[in-house]
Amino acid sequence: MLAPLRRCPASLPRALSATTRFALRSTSIASPRAGLPSRIAPLLSVRAFQSTVRQAGAQAAAATTATADISASPITKFEELQERGIVHKNVIKAIVDDMGIHTMTDVQSATINQALQGTDLIAQAKTGTGKTLGFLLPMLQNILSKDPKLAEPDRTTSFETSFGRGNSFGRGRFQRQTPRRPHLAPDIRAIIISPTRELAEQIAVEARKLTRHTSVKVQTAVGGTGKREGLRRIMTEGCHVLVATPGRLNDILSDEFNPIPVQNLDYFIYDEADRLMETGFMEEIKEIQKNLPPTSLRDRQTLMFSATVPREVVKLVRQTLKPGFHFVKTVRDDEEPTHQRIPQKVVFTNGFETQLPALLELCQREAVLSQKGEKRPFKAIVYFNSLKETQISYSAFNRIRRAQRSKHALWDGDLLFIHSDLQQSARQRQADSFRAAERAILFSTDVTARGMDFPNVTHVIQMGLPRDPPDYVHRIGRTGRAGKEGEGWVIMPEMNAYQIRQKLPDLPIKPDNSLATATADLEALDEVPEHASNIIQALQDSFSKVDEMELEEAFPRILSAASNTKDKHALIESLKSMAKNLWGLQQEPYIPPNVLRGIGLDRPNRSRNQGSRGRGFDRNSRDGRGGFDRNSRGGRGGFDMRPRDNAPFGGRGGFDRKPRDDAPFGGRGGFDRKPRGDAPFGQRQDSRDHRGGKPPQSRWETRGRMNRAF
Repeated sequence: MLAPLRRCPASLPRALSATTRFALRSTSIASPRAGLPSRIAPLLSVRAFQSTVRQAGAQAAAATTATADISASPITKFEELQERGIVHKNVIKAIVDDMGIHTMTDVQSATINQALQGTDLIAQAKTGTGKTLGFLLPMLQNILSKDPKLAEPDRTTSFETSFGRGNSFGRGRFQRQTPRRPHLAPDIRAIIISPTRELAEQIAVEARKLTRHTSVKVQTAVGGTGKREGLRRIMTEGCHVLVATPGRLNDILSDEFNPIPVQNLDYFIYDEADRLMETGFMEEIKEIQKNLPPTSLRDRQTLMFSATVPREVVKLVRQTLKPGFHFVKTVRDDEEPTHQRIPQKVVFTNGFETQLPALLELCQREAVLSQKGEKRPFKAIVYFNSLKETQISYSAFNRIRRAQRSKHALWDGDLLFIHSDLQQSARQRQADSFRAAERAILFSTDVTARGMDFPNVTHVIQMGLPRDPPDYVHRIGRTGRAGKEGEGWVIMPEMNAYQIRQKLPDLPIKPDNSLATATADLEALDEVPEHASNIIQALQDSFSKVDEMELEEAFPRILSAASNTKDKHALIESLKSMAKNLWGLQQEPYIPPNVLRGIGLDRPNRSRNQGSRGRGFDRNSRDGRGGFDRNSRGGRGGFDMRPRDNAPFGGRGGFDRKPRDDAPFGGRGGFDRKPRGDAPFGQRQDSRDHRGGKPPQSRWETRGRMNRAF
């Protein structure tokens, strides 16, 4: 039963049992579904199991009536919680009547039954198993138990007229009344942290559904949104449950000028604890803990959910959970994980230039099969390794969609995109639209790869492998959820085929040769099958309408994202072919020196700089330089960065970026790019969780201004 835990660098059972002298309390919870071989394993070591089983009888006798009821027979129906008087009727009303949920999942039954007893808890549960409701319900019920008046619906809304508050002037037939909420001071009882903004917003949406018939207020504090506006909502609209990302939460808790009151905090929940550790939030979590009231002054319940339990999560457990916590394991030892269960295929392309054509061909084929009823409605997430590649690929596909809207089954659904540069409100709209869609394609970076629940995803398509193998697994996990099947695809250049063997040797990934575009020669389309040629030409026409500056900016970003390619010169040649033959650029895009250094080409060859510079994309030139041609005879060396006054295309040679007013192609010299304001190249002006700055002091040691007005 504990075999999965022994895969950790340090055995979790041994590590956790060593953190306390007290024996861990054990409550064996039978699987709520008959015929399911799953068992809940709340035990952390064999010794703990032996000792706690002997204590089980005494513990059960000392428990309260409600706790005894929960432990005696695990509840599998939400209505039973109301019938037994365990959960308030208004909470059950939201779940059963509004959300239409009656039966608990295995994860929900295990965690709800256990967490309602008030003990600290770590649960190993996969995403897509209903764990969000599994921790929201006991948290909300325990809040209502301590403050029963919050269980009633919010009836504090008053009205103000269109002429202003309390103004009796003009009470005529056309006077408009608008709802006005009075000022509500925050009274934070629970904090939930998640690793990403999208997941935090998703949790907040579910929490608001659950609290609909109560007076409990839910607010968010995430990066990518205005800190001041978020504080204003917390301080004026009220807040009992705060869902946050670690960076923003640390920022507002350590704010000396606008501190939020957390002296009544009773619950702290870590969602996706393994991802929190992977993303490097340990330092923020330590600072957050310093700014929470000490448990010696006010006890609080801590719940932790994690798909895996690596060493870093064990360390977090040691620092945050109280002795006597429970471990609830909701993953069967014999259960085959998603990345081993669903079919996975890899398409090897001639180079980067045929990746997008292969993607379009695959999507068109699967959409037609779906329309014929041979497959489920086509709903795919396409993962890119570069933000800029996500942007330009979406732009190209969207132009094809507008041109072919009524001509192909693929465009019956939505086309959406998400990446970290979008404002949080825009990201949330895109995620909500994809979540609600029956047929859709979502172009995404890894911001959606963990924790995001998108129902009925049939395909996960990865445009190249991510740098870290676990990211491949997390991406694949967006499909095959809630008992439904899906497919995983990888589309990658053949030069990187070795990465499959190196990074994912044990996964059942099979080569697929069914896409004609994958091996097409973009310089000889007359030799390509007609349907493949049409796809390639559609993309070429679409890219011709994409802003050239956007393409030039994307080029070095895509190069950096593919820097794990062994043959760097083959990589650059393939990307040059993409820029010329697919994007339609007349001159090769500029590559900043720092990008070349980043991929390991930081030693320019300066021995071949005699003679004139050849045309940018002429790779067969022997008299001049052909782009990055390292075999040029008599031409300039591939990475010489000195300006050339006598070179063609405006006199610019190498990577000189001085503007040339007399240059052809719109007055731009060579690959010179117009200045971008005062922002240096490569700097992104995006919004992220605040990290760094002045180290905050513990508010509980140095100041007592918890109720300070905003």
